[in-house]
Amino acid sequence: MAYGLRLVAKEPDVLKRAQHLDQIFLTREGKPKADSSLIAKAMTTTAPELADAVATARAHVVACRDRLRLVRMFLATKAALTLAQRLNDDYEDLKKQRSLLDFEDLIARTADLLTRDGVGAWVHYKLDQGIDHILVDEAQDTSPIQWTVIKSLAEDFYSGASARETRRTIFAVGDEKQSIYSFQGARPERFAEERSETEKRVRASDQAFHSVRLPLSFRSTADVLAAVDQVFSLEENFRGLSALGEPVQHRSNRIGHPGAVDLWDVVVPEVSEQEGGLDRAVRFDTRQGAVCHSRKPDRQPDRGDDRQGNDHREGCRTADRGRRYPRSGPQTRCIRQCADPGAETP
Repeated sequence: MAYGLRLVAKEPDVLKRAQHLDQIFLTREGKPKADSSLIAKAMTTTAPELADAVATARAHVVACRDRLRLVRMFLATKAALTLAQRLNDDYEDLKKQRSLLDFEDLIARTADLLTRDGVGAWVHYKLDQGIDHILVDEAQDTSPIQWTVIKSLAEDFYSGASARETRRTIFAVGDEKQSIYSFQGARPERFAEERSETEKRVRASDQAFHSVRLPLSFRSTADVLAAVDQVFSLEENFRGLSALGEPVQHRSNRIGHPGAVDLWDVVVPEVSEQEGGLDRAVRFDTRQGAVCHSRKPDRQPDRGDDRQGNDHREGCRTADRGRRYPRSGPQTRCIRQCADPGAETP
């Protein structure tokens, strides 16, 4: 350590000094080195204050390294946002030049038209003569601005002030567990919020509101569903599955059909040091996993592959041509524990 610190003191280049300090106080994985690898025990016995000085220096290097990461992250994020802003500006200019609207434009302008002062009321009056039912599919992926359009169209459904005497309805179907459109602004918990708000408005207008659960699966077998339920029976896995904390209930329509769940270990990165520099390469190693089967010889089992939709949340995937790839996460670890011969059978 003393020799390395002398090199640091003589090094005029700031970046090279930082590299020397990393090599002195940090391991190859970037973690702080233990006291025993920095200073001998005999030295701390002779000079006890030396241990505190080394610990302070090591903490300073770690803190500087973290700050350097933040600076690099900031610069990279700023560059990415600058590029994205330029692309967005060019895209908007092209649409204006060609007099075009994209899907998001249609939604935004519809919401603006329905809520604009002086115009929205007239639009609602005209629409009131032609809309009896509103059907919302994949409601868990409905974005906030799309909910604005839906709520605006249904506003007169509960007010009692209508141009026609007829009962009008709104029907929405969705599953929070299947939400995949967050990149478009969708929030799965918004589905539960809108359901609760709609129920209040419907009951306030003395009309009927029905919340219907659909626990019956026509895709997965009972074996696959049991594996899913076992995974999410743990509190840490269940957290966030439902905005209201509702229990997950599964029943299979495929009575008597065999099922199988292939269990794989977590994908573990192995960090190796490259020659001639501090850059690190990450190699992924797929370890052998356990297999849990429940099948009959006369039928091809349901393997719980990607087509299982929301029934397939156990972290196991079956790809084409019989190749299977693991899906990392706590769910996989949980399934492996359940499949461990030494563990209690779920």
